Amino acid sequence: MFSERRRKRQRACVLAAALLATLAWPVQLVRSQAGQSSHVTVLTGAHPRYRTAADAFAQELRSRGVGCSVVGLPPAGDATAHKQTLEAVHGQSPSVIATAGVQATNFALRNVADLPVLFLMVPNALDAGFVERPDRYGNRVAGLAGDISPSDWIRWITQINPKCRKLAVPYSAASERTLEALRNAAAEYHIEIKSIESRRDRFPEALKAIRASRCDGALMLADPKVYNSATVQQLLLWGVRNQKSVWAFSENVVKAGALGGQFVDPAAHGRQAAELAAELVAGKTPADIGIRYHRKPGQAVNVATAERIKIRLSGRLSPTVVRYGEDR
Repeated sequence: MFSERRRKRQRACVLAAALLATLAWPVQLVRSQAGQSSHVTVLTGAHPRYRTAADAFAQELRSRGVGCSVVGLPPAGDATAHKQTLEAVHGQSPSVIATAGVQATNFALRNVADLPVLFLMVPNALDAGFVERPDRYGNRVAGLAGDISPSDWIRWITQINPKCRKLAVPYSAASERTLEALRNAAAEYHIEIKSIESRRDRFPEALKAIRASRCDGALMLADPKVYNSATVQQLLLWGVRNQKSVWAFSENVVKAGALGGQFVDPAAHGRQAAELAAELVAGKTPADIGIRYHRKPGQAVNVATAERIKIRLSGRLSPTVVRYGEDR
């Protein structure tokens, strides 16, 4: 009788274990699926700055326990590469698409439906079509702008040149909304923004308007419709000849003679964007994220230019500001 009771208990234990295993299997399956869905695919162009940002983005996400892979953008007009890229993206079953640059963002929005898209390395982001008209793509776009916050720009300009009261800003149709945001930020510091409509092939006319405006300096927006190497040099020459400050979006332009500049480090930019991607993976929506700006932009000044235009820099610079023109 004792043996019979023990056999019944053993059968009950086996049945209970089988039942628990059966109940636990769907839970394990759900967890596996959730793990697979916590993947971010980064689409990036071939430009080294984009690739640097994308690689830093992926590394940071992986350190946070989120799967991430980088996929190159296909060449324009290559139907075979276009198909292979989409197959690679869909094969990863991502929950979020990240995009480095305007072209990658447009590609993702047009070809990958229903997923949140997080952009990075997009200059003048306020003027990008996918930001200006978010409803066009179902309000599924958020991102980290590849330029400097307007308020950060104005704050830094007033720190370096407290006498600045009027600032000329050449712009085109590709930077109108960025200009307006800059104007709003400047108003808080009682600085007037003089907008100078411009384009590369008619830049001498813009210089005439800048001279007529009697501004204290000029700020460059990262607008390819306004600036190339020739127009940059023309504006720098205007600044030196008229003892006016020119503020640049590139460290190289500061080396060339701008008084100062603020710019984005691609690797740091990628890591900050990864923080936003992790929030999307955790359940936030693109509307919760919105458009953010680079948290700690790089800064540089040209000491030689400051001497030429009679602006004193001592005591106004943090130790992290890069200095050029000291060894001339």
